Parts: sequence; C-alpha cells; structure tokens
Amino acid sequence: MITNWPSREEWAKERRAPYYDRFPDTSNSLAEYATLEEIAALKAALRKRWKQLGREMRELSGKDADNVTRNLKSDRSSIQWALTLIDEGELPIHPETFSGAEDILAPLHERYEAAEIKLHERTLREIERTPIDDDAWSAELRR
Repeated sequence: MITNWPSREEWAKERRAPYYDRFPDTSNSLAEYATLEEIAALKAALRKRWKQLGREMRELSGKDADNVTRNLKSDRSSIQWALTLIDEGELPIHPETFSGAEDILAPLHERYEAAEIKLHERTLREIERTPIDDDAWSAELRR
C-alpha cells in the first residue's frame, strides 16, 4: 500500500484549518449562566407559565379549538421538560425544550450564546497559533 504524504505546505495548511471537530462544545451547565437566586426565579416563572397555559386549555375545552389546544399541550410539555433539565442542572438550549417559554429563557440563552462566541473566538486563536515550525514538521514526519 502506497501512502501519499502531504507536502509541508499542505500539512501546515491542514494544521491551521478551523475544522468543526477542533471546536469544543459550549457548556450547558446552568450554574455557569445563572445564580441560585436566578435559577429559583426561573423555575417559578416557568411553573407560572405552565399553569397559565393549563388555564387557557381549560377555557378552550369544548370549543372547536383542537389545534390551539394541541399547541398549548405541546408548550406545557416543553416547559415540563425544561423544568426537568433545570432540576438536573442543565440549561434548556434546544427549542423543543422551551417552546412556550422563549421569553423567560431568553436572558440565559443570550449568556450561553455569548459564551459560545467567546469560546469559538478563543479556539480560532489557538488554531491560528498551532505550531508549523521545523520542530513540529519533524515530529509529524516521525509520527
């Protein structure tokens, strides 16, 4: 089997390429984005919204509002899932886990997105500084 080794220039370009798998995942630990007081307030607001949606469903019961009722049930289910994740210490970051409560979770999502941007930028700087000098090339050849 013949192996085609890259040229040094190709190797150097590859070493500094910002491929997706070189970026770490952003933490979804709720404690990194909120204080204990904020978490308690978040849970209370989500429970309040969950109850509000339940009242709306009861008001619509018996009326010809199947689609609306189905959407309200879905939103309540999403909020319940968000509360479960929060109890496990996770920030609900996927849309299916906070449908019906986007406004309540928006401040924490903004913090998460800011952390994601900061991590992405730091990783890009690290990739740009990846050694491609003679020592790194020699180590690659030995490998």
